[in-house]
Amino acid sequence: MSVNLIESVQKNLGLPPLHKIDPNTNEIAYPENTSGADKLSQAAIPAVLTAFYKITRAPDGSDLVLRGNFSTSWINTLFGEDAPRAVGAISEYAGTDYDQARDLLESVAVESGRLISENTKDAAAATTLLTDQRSNILSYLPAALQIGDLLNDSTLDDRTNKMKGPISNMMHSIEQKFSESDQSTPSQT
Repeated sequence: MSVNLIESVQKNLGLPPLHKIDPNTNEIAYPENTSGADKLSQAAIPAVLTAFYKITRAPDGSDLVLRGNFSTSWINTLFGEDAPRAVGAISEYAGTDYDQARDLLESVAVESGRLISENTKDAAAATTLLTDQRSNILSYLPAALQIGDLLNDSTLDDRTNKMKGPISNMMHSIEQKFSESDQSTPSQT
């Protein structure tokens, strides 16, 4: 049985439950009393997992994730030079302090890395796990964050990733097969 990364990170860190994005509006219908902390976890968890997905597309990216031994923070590793922009976008989305957003992002990244390592046996399995979870992760990712732009992958912000139903599920399945075949094709340099 495969782990649900979104749900596991949320529960393990004691964060509030996340809401799926409405594919028609590309927004979340938050209850009136939603706190900044709720919005912060809503933004942080799928943003970090999306960055983990993206890093595992690169050669040796999954090995880097499994090693998990960095001289810098996970956030810097996942978002590179755009880490301050990512933290700023999440902080602004949630209406919280920048440092609070950065601290939660780092906690989410540490827990995500732990779960990925714990639930995979090697780099190929880590890549497969995140490929399998991509659609679920993106169905929680607020479009307002523009994480795809930060990660140089506009398909991550595409509203079709949030759609569900028989046709959409079939299209996601086909997309996943293409994503897997991209992994097996060596890059030309």
